[in-house]
Amino acid sequence: MGPWSYATRETDGLMGPKSDRRVSERKPSSWMSGSDPKKRKAMKQVFTSFRMIGAIALLAFAAGCATTTTTSTTDMLSAAGFKLVNADTPKKQELLKTLPADQLSLVTFKGKTFYVQPASTPNQAYVGTPAEYQAYQQLRLAKQMSNDNLMAAQMNQQAMSGWNAWGPTFYGGFYGRRF
Repeated sequence: MGPWSYATRETDGLMGPKSDRRVSERKPSSWMSGSDPKKRKAMKQVFTSFRMIGAIALLAFAAGCATTTTTSTTDMLSAAGFKLVNADTPKKQELLKTLPADQLSLVTFKGKTFYVQPASTPNQAYVGTPAEYQAYQQLRLAKQMSNDNLMAAQMNQQAMSGWNAWGPTFYGGFYGRRF
């Protein structure tokens, strides 16, 4: 048997012989073991209320983000010349119900072509002609280009923040920021 063999004595691995091993029992943490049921109930209520507040805040944030994009789209539609029209006849209301929400659809009504997007309010829609649709497409493209240019400018500013007149500074430039 070699020096690393454990066959000569009874062990359970690297801890040495089984008789040397000490086993300690862990007790529950002190704030839970000695507390009475009233304190536990109060703590549970506090944690539950924080969870509820967090869930409500998350839902409000998600709803705020969703309405921002819808508002942006409806603002661009209005700026392009689309008109907010009421669906006053039953035929128009049925047609409006078949259209997908938050999406422009091409509709032919009485032999004329229109672009229609249902509004967030019931029985209303943004309606525009092909010329107004072209204006909307140009506004969307201009907004996208503006957002792209803004993002590029922010990235350039961030990349150049580690440089001075002589090149990259010690904690910037090629090596990246250290702090």
